[in-house]
Amino acid sequence: MWFTRVAHRGESCTISCRIALSLHRIRWKCVRSYRFRLWHEDCYTTPILKMATIEDTMPSRPEIFRVLLISPFDEDRRNLSRILPSAWQQHDAGTQAEGLEFLQGNPAHVAICESELPDGTWKSVRSKIALMACPPVLVVTSRLADEALWSEVIHLGAYDVLAKPFKSDEVVHVLTGAVSLWKSRIGQSSGSPPQVRSGSPL
Repeated sequence: MWFTRVAHRGESCTISCRIALSLHRIRWKCVRSYRFRLWHEDCYTTPILKMATIEDTMPSRPEIFRVLLISPFDEDRRNLSRILPSAWQQHDAGTQAEGLEFLQGNPAHVAICESELPDGTWKSVRSKIALMACPPVLVVTSRLADEALWSEVIHLGAYDVLAKPFKSDEVVHVLTGAVSLWKSRIGQSSGSPPQVRSGSPL
């Protein structure tokens, strides 16, 4: 009886071991199959996912800012063109009439106006663009830029004065501030054309 019990116990142990081994082999095959499937899917899908991720994180195109220079001097046009970054579009007008005609169909962010023009002054330009639905921020330029001109420009509502000849750091600084002002006016009007008030910077 004792040997029989031992034998039964041995057979039971053997059967249990065989079952456990079989289950282990089945489990391992399933694991290997699952890993292979994951690897296979990863090989084919990962590049697509990576491409999508790269496209999603690519920086958007830089904003384009339009600057109108109203000046009869070719030197001013060349110097400004040399200074402006690539994201800034420069448009030139030699007279007040040309500048206003351009602005009627092509709104600009900033207008740089020579203090004295063949057919007007920066003051007459300011009075005209003040009537526009979306006026550019007005910057006055002059070779005789002094404190008196700067005070008058600020008092009458223009943004700033650029002395000539143009200096790169000063031009970039003034125009960047002018564009920020233009954006703030658009934001305050909730996307509608900003309403210009008397004495507000143009």
